[in-house]
Amino acid sequence: MQGIGFRAFLYEYFPIFGKDYITMEVNKDTNKYLYAIQKAGVKVFDIILSLFLGLLDIVGLFAKIISLSFRLFGNMTSGTVLLGITVVGLSGMTQNWFGFEFPVGLPVIVYLQEILV
Repeated sequence: MQGIGFRAFLYEYFPIFGKDYITMEVNKDTNKYLYAIQKAGVKVFDIILSLFLGLLDIVGLFAKIISLSFRLFGNMTSGTVLLGITVVGLSGMTQNWFGFEFPVGLPVIVYLQEILV
């Protein structure tokens, strides 16, 4: 598999020559100086727009990394919290009902499920 190269990759996020997002045609029937000014203005605006969209893509990449990190942390923590709640709940329940602590049944099942996940 062949990549696009470092220069092309860098140009995706920092398009200093624009990416021709604006396809507005300027009127060629006017005088050549006004036409040149209009064409340069469109090109400058296209470069500014391209750089802004490249910066927005970079922010989006970092936001995706942070979002996935929080989701992974939540998924990993939820199993541990569920196991702790189950152990404490069963411990208190068996102590009240039978007079001794016996938190073995359900926490073992939850722990096996946590290992599989």
